[in-house]
Amino acid sequence: MMREAFLHAAHEMFDGYCDLYAALSRAGAQSPDVLALAEHARPGQSQPLLLLDVVHYLLRERPEHALASYYRSLRAEPLPAAEAAGPYLSFCREHRAQIEQLLPQRQVQTNEVRRAAPLLPVLGLAWQRVAEQPLALIALGASGGLLLMLDRYRYDYGPAGQVGDPAARLVLTCQARGPVPIPQRIPVLASRAGIDLNPIDVREDSQRRWLEAQIWPTEAFEDRARRLDLAAEVTAQDPPRLIQGDILTELGPLVASIPAEQAVCLMHSYTTYEMPPEARARLSSLVRQLGETRAVLCAGLEWDSHRVTWLSLQHYVPGQEPWECQLGHAQVHGEWVEWLADGKNSQTELAPVE
Repeated sequence: MMREAFLHAAHEMFDGYCDLYAALSRAGAQSPDVLALAEHARPGQSQPLLLLDVVHYLLRERPEHALASYYRSLRAEPLPAAEAAGPYLSFCREHRAQIEQLLPQRQVQTNEVRRAAPLLPVLGLAWQRVAEQPLALIALGASGGLLLMLDRYRYDYGPAGQVGDPAARLVLTCQARGPVPIPQRIPVLASRAGIDLNPIDVREDSQRRWLEAQIWPTEAFEDRARRLDLAAEVTAQDPPRLIQGDILTELGPLVASIPAEQAVCLMHSYTTYEMPPEARARLSSLVRQLGETRAVLCAGLEWDSHRVTWLSLQHYVPGQEPWECQLGHAQVHGEWVEWLADGKNSQTELAPVE
């Protein structure tokens, strides 16, 4: 099973996007030592990706190692990815104890702030559905909370328009495809909070380094790292409330604490796809139950495959049938958003569309 997981990650997740990680995943699939090492990851995680993230984290502290020569994040002109297997296996052997220690402590928490760009039109529609009532934004799987600060950034959708503070230090560019409803202004956030098993405090250097280590070593690394640094600076100036715990346990009490004059808006980005099916079903049921006592909105950006994602919006109102719509697709790191002309009404759970 683990070998198949590594091969699946190489083909579905990395091929055509990160040649180095594709090559290393295939090398790992052929190594009993690497497969055994990956077993130390906690359940529910993508073991191949988490292992690569941990290796990247340790490698960035050891740039003199031969493996670093293959990483675009560490070399301006990296060596060919096809030749990296030997140094990778050596690094895993040499640092096995540290990797074994880190794997069960860490989880995949990529906090790509550019994903706020495809999510913003969804939140704009959510805001319209509550007549522009101030939103209480809750991130499910908050990581470092960068997406919770989405009203502090500026957005450039090319010919489709721009929105946000012209003086914002961080400008998120995103190609708009199709009839994307770019909001004329960013929704008003009355409050912001997030839930995560291991929330990241971007004010701490080591935790920011963990976020940076989860940026894949592709040609886009420098731009993504720059966005991360700018977003972390914005977040560190006024940190949102981040609750450590299980979403299924913490969400109910958090929603109950929100004043009636604020519209509850849940937001999840690459969170539910990591959940076991039973947990996803429980989350869907929980959100529906919450919507029986007060209006609840839910904006999602989740895997359709490991190349394209679905944007979705749900609106639950007491005494009414839930309104649920799949609105479009987005590139995995927010480079573009593609809108469906009419949307696709459905009764989907809070889970990726297969």
